[in-house]
Amino acid sequence: MRIIHLLSQYEVTGAEVYAAQLAGWQLAHGHQVWLVSDTFSTPTQAPYFSMPIGQKGLAVRWANARGLRKLIRAEGVHIVHAHSRAASKVGLWAVRGTEAALVSTVHGRQHWHGRFKQYDVYGHAAIAVCQNLAQHLVAELGLPARKVQHIPNGVDFAPLAPAERYPILLLAGRTSGPKGAVTAQFLANHAAEILTAQPALQLHLAGGPLTHLPPEGQAAFAQLQQRFGPERVQHLGFVADLPTRVAQAWAVVGSGRVALEALAAATPLYAAGEAEAPGRITPANWQAAAASNFGDVAPHRHQTLPDLTTLADQILQDLNQLNPPSPRKGERGLGGEGVLPTHGGLGDEGASPSTLAQTIRQHYALDTVAAQVQEAYGQARVRKLHPGYIPVLMYHKVPLQPIESQHRIFVTADTLAHQMAQLKRRGYQTITFSQYDAWRQALPGATLPKRPIVLTFDDGYLDNYSNAWPLLRRHGYTAVIYALGHPTHDHNFWDVAKGEPRMPLLAPAQIQEMAAAGIEFGAHTLNHARLTEVTPAEALAEMVGSRQALQALTGQPVLSFAYPYGDHNDELKALAAQAGFRYAVVISAGGLDWEEDRLAIFRVYVFPEDRGLKFYKKTSPWYRAYFRRKRGV
Repeated sequence: MRIIHLLSQYEVTGAEVYAAQLAGWQLAHGHQVWLVSDTFSTPTQAPYFSMPIGQKGLAVRWANARGLRKLIRAEGVHIVHAHSRAASKVGLWAVRGTEAALVSTVHGRQHWHGRFKQYDVYGHAAIAVCQNLAQHLVAELGLPARKVQHIPNGVDFAPLAPAERYPILLLAGRTSGPKGAVTAQFLANHAAEILTAQPALQLHLAGGPLTHLPPEGQAAFAQLQQRFGPERVQHLGFVADLPTRVAQAWAVVGSGRVALEALAAATPLYAAGEAEAPGRITPANWQAAAASNFGDVAPHRHQTLPDLTTLADQILQDLNQLNPPSPRKGERGLGGEGVLPTHGGLGDEGASPSTLAQTIRQHYALDTVAAQVQEAYGQARVRKLHPGYIPVLMYHKVPLQPIESQHRIFVTADTLAHQMAQLKRRGYQTITFSQYDAWRQALPGATLPKRPIVLTFDDGYLDNYSNAWPLLRRHGYTAVIYALGHPTHDHNFWDVAKGEPRMPLLAPAQIQEMAAAGIEFGAHTLNHARLTEVTPAEALAEMVGSRQALQALTGQPVLSFAYPYGDHNDELKALAAQAGFRYAVVISAGGLDWEEDRLAIFRVYVFPEDRGLKFYKKTSPWYRAYFRRKRGV
């Protein structure tokens, strides 16, 4: 993909580091990336363009939008990823009239006012970095729930190498705005008591300029330096190697990304953000603290800054337990004999900090999060360029003559011929899930027709080869056939005992021939198992086994899965994802469009009598909404 990261800022923020690390991952994975912002200090290999995105005023924002649109068109950009409300406003106007979609990551609570519910600037997909933000966007700002995703900060943990500890309390975070006010409160009300209690301890302030602190914070910092000396109280400003500083500190006071880096480095964290102060983070409370991004986002609108008294008391208590040694005389900052022992005893009930560190590294790994962001890009792209419902038809047998079937799971070859002719007259073109997926990811050369439709055939009957395939080829159509993975199954053994006529299945050679000619094969388990009646392990084995067998047979990726009997639930959808499927199809379920749930895509059941207006209705884009209203689903 071709991606622009759009920011509005004048000092280093967590959003900038997030964008820089995400851009680095994207470049490493073959995407093209540009950065556009007022300023950008974090090292990056992506091209950077300076624009006054953060400046207010209609004229300057319109000029920004025009300049950004010029870049979008010149570079064929697919996604504009905005990282602030100001950036989203510019991005919203810039993508108009282009094929680029707008995705917004929301890093903090939006300053609410009444226009929010009438003026949605967040584009085609909104990413909330914590659960409280997702709740805020839906409940307070009125964004549709289907548009909002909770995707946490992704962190590159590689720089967090094991390090010696030094007697340093690192106070890290932006010095402006509410975070700056929290920092000022800590400096004014608690820092002196902590430094007095432990003469060996140093206090380092990392973040923006001191001049961005509120006046009381600037005055408090000056008084601390005068009282305890500049060797013990230091202002580091912007620190390029902040992860190293975090790993070497005795403890960190912070929130957001800094909190994640501290926990991943097994550095004790005292979480304090602009909304809450969760305090010392342990294995028992980290998930609750993560919901607020470790203090930055309250679950509801808040008016006052958090009280840091309990947090400061926790720091004092832990300092008294550890009694850190003094650094060598005359030395400033890191180094010397003032090395702290590894923190033990700060975990919950004796749990090792390394256990929590491992959990954080797994949950917030950049690889995992960046992949989720790419999925959000695909969703936004679909909703920008193809917002309507794509019909998916469900067929089974295609005999030459009608057959006795209590479930009526067939259409005759003659009926199928009439249906295909109608689709052709109406301008429909068939696609497969592989085609859709390639277009969704903006792979080179991937396109979607104006009126796409998917034809699916369950079970893989022999008449799909002998009767259906010639009709499809006559119209230039393709299909997705869901076949069983077990090579010994040669007929529909699962429903012969229920009164259905015995019908032969495709042979491996026929599957290979059709796949080589453009028919796509999806998985339908190994043995047509009813997955809701087997154990999760057995269900996963059925899914994985069928996928692997079909991939080996056809030599092509198997991206989609059909649940036998249409039976599915949330657990089975999770197992389908675990088995490697990107799409799964059901019956009479799913959302109004595929992107609402790509592992439960609605299919229209085609019956023997579906001709003329009946078939027209079932293949119309509005049918899904009609179906939901009719059945109350």
